[in-house]
Amino acid sequence: MPASTQGPGDPSALYDNQWRLTRLGGAEVVLKDAPREAHLVFFPGGNLNGADGCNAIRGGFETRGDSLTIKTPLMGTLMTCTLPDDLDRRFLEALARVRKWRVTNLDLELLDDTGTTLARFEALPR
Repeated sequence: MPASTQGPGDPSALYDNQWRLTRLGGAEVVLKDAPREAHLVFFPGGNLNGADGCNAIRGGFETRGDSLTIKTPLMGTLMTCTLPDDLDRRFLEALARVRKWRVTNLDLELLDDTGTTLARFEALPR
């Protein structure tokens, strides 16, 4: 089956999915025994929620064409967790650098202003 790419001009491709984090930077994300699965959910109107692997997070975003800005700082719970490689901190830092997005089939990529993939997610139907 050919790849289906959605992106510029179609922000609805972001909605109606729980996007589970699968890669951060160049590394695969494997969370065992994490309090919460690292994920994002985007809603029409510019709100998002999710989790960084430890704490629940929520905030806002703006999109125009293939540009995407996640409004930081995000609000979140304040549980103390110890995740491998400081995943929660690195995930939040990556979200602050997001400037572009692309959906291909059931994968979401969040990219920086140079087009480098910061994070990759897979869609889980809600």
